[in-house]
Amino acid sequence: MIANGKLREVALSLLQDKVKGLNKRAVRLGLEPMTLTVVRVEEVDTKNPSGLPQTVKVNHIELNGCAPCINGWTVVARIEFTEAGNLVHCAPHAGSVDHAWKTCGNVCQHCNTKRRRNDVIVIRHTDGREIIVGRNCLADYIRSADAEGLIEYASWLGSVETLVSDCEDCDEYHGPRAKPTERLETVVAAASICIRKLGWVSGSVAYDKNIGSTKNDVFSLLFPPYNSAARADWKAWIKDCDLTICKHDTDLAAKAIEWAKSLDAGESEYLHNLKTLAQLESVDASKFGYIVSIIPAYNRAVERETEYADEKAAKGTKVFIGEPKKRMKAVEATCVGVRSFEGAYGVTTMVRFEARVDSDSYAVLTWFATGDKTEEWGVGELYTFDATCKKHEDNSKYGKQTMINRVKLS
Repeated sequence: MIANGKLREVALSLLQDKVKGLNKRAVRLGLEPMTLTVVRVEEVDTKNPSGLPQTVKVNHIELNGCAPCINGWTVVARIEFTEAGNLVHCAPHAGSVDHAWKTCGNVCQHCNTKRRRNDVIVIRHTDGREIIVGRNCLADYIRSADAEGLIEYASWLGSVETLVSDCEDCDEYHGPRAKPTERLETVVAAASICIRKLGWVSGSVAYDKNIGSTKNDVFSLLFPPYNSAARADWKAWIKDCDLTICKHDTDLAAKAIEWAKSLDAGESEYLHNLKTLAQLESVDASKFGYIVSIIPAYNRAVERETEYADEKAAKGTKVFIGEPKKRMKAVEATCVGVRSFEGAYGVTTMVRFEARVDSDSYAVLTWFATGDKTEEWGVGELYTFDATCKKHEDNSKYGKQTMINRVKLS
């Protein structure tokens, strides 16, 4: 398996130390060690939390390793027990695991002993069998003198992205970060603020564009740095970006959490983990990646439900309205989607409307608005506005859309 990442000097040094320690254990276990390669180094112009420009040296790295297999058994997942239910942490090499582990009890299938454990290990044989075992019983399968060492080594290989991310969380402002805990509602509301003002940035997009992810923005917003100079920058960052909570954020957080609690996860391990974490009163920072994604996941679900309901109501034929380059007056339309994202020139909000033309037809209007508009438009609400028909667009994926701009409520 391979993990890619971008690390600054302090983080790279920390990662090298961790890999060195893990490889010593790999040698004792007779396993293939990890290899850490710096592919290239670049200087990047960025901004500190106050918005001031700075130049940092970024190391592009690759981390390679093989999943250990002893006596035909491979560690493929870890089942973490929480008060709300089981979390399933799969290794990338494992694919999906038996869905029974989502609801299994805290019992080792080897010794059949039920006792207080934080987690159990899922192991898979080359013949396809999967069982869950406690850490003490793992040695009976792998026949290693250092069963605990194998677990640690395998768990790092099973979460190489996490290993890289943990090292990147060491920065000039916070130092090596701990994993503090915060109330669930607070974290989701903070995610709403950051997405509303800074746009949604997933981990993969953050890597590709060399920008901060929403998860890191939420962490920075909730947990200020320690020293006074960095704290002043932190306050300036909040003020400059206007990261101030409002009723929209608390309301959206409450709705998103309730939606997550009632999810039908089906076969999805991501949705299962999301539903499980939504039952908790508080979460530690290691779970922020899941928690902040509740907002975009909820928004997508609302959009799908709205579209599905409309389809069931037999809306009719999709048509264009207006004339390109001409102003349209008093358009009555229902908002069916609002989504902000980071664009080339800052935050852009895509607002989608549907307007009834007659009993047999309707029109879809799409507006790419500059800046954050998520507080101004509500999904499912009916509006009357003036707008300019920018153009008519028809494609195989979205069908007929009337692209609009210069939208103004009547």
